[in-house]
Amino acid sequence: MADIDRRQIFRMGYVWEIPVGAGHKLSGHNAIGRAVLGGWQLNGVWSTVTGAPTTVFGSPDFRSSGNHQTVDLVGPIKKLGCLGPGDNCHWYDPTSFAPVPTFVDPAVDLDGVARQHRFGNTGRNIAVYGPGHSNLDLGLFKHFKLTERFDMQFRAEGLNFLNHPTWTWTTDEWGASNFCWGGGPTGNPCGGSGSTFMQSPGASGHRVIRLGLRLAF
Repeated sequence: MADIDRRQIFRMGYVWEIPVGAGHKLSGHNAIGRAVLGGWQLNGVWSTVTGAPTTVFGSPDFRSSGNHQTVDLVGPIKKLGCLGPGDNCHWYDPTSFAPVPTFVDPAVDLDGVARQHRFGNTGRNIAVYGPGHSNLDLGLFKHFKLTERFDMQFRAEGLNFLNHPTWTWTTDEWGASNFCWGGGPTGNPCGGSGSTFMQSPGASGHRVIRLGLRLAF
């Protein structure tokens, strides 16, 4: 499957002008009420996207091409769904994967050193999807008519208003979420020292609030 195979993508933009004030359904006869409640506008963009597929790599590279190679699938692919810090928090079960075994082939390993002699049995972009993300940007505006020539606008904007984290899912590098180091414990053969295999090493995207005034003439 392609690197861009995100199964669900939803984006929605919206603008709602609160129907209060002159020229609206709820115009009212109270000047103070129209001044306070009229001229408000709510808008924003909401997006939610599922994760992209991942190729699980390992080392060493028996072809000596400078690239990583695939690993073996040794158990069912099981999504655990844990995102966050901690050695026991994994997005997928890391014990489902293992480095390709090494052995000494007398025909080619003349130095007696055990090596890998085949590719892993996993393919490119297998059914291992990184975490998706959801984001809501929200804006609230208030228009003030000062004179015939001058118009004031108050702006309150919230970027990532719901404060949803965007989890990091690093790929194809040392210490990446999809990189099987090898040399790990028996229960987690891909979890070597310093490994973040099948883990999200961090998150970004905290809430940002902006306030402003705009004068138009």
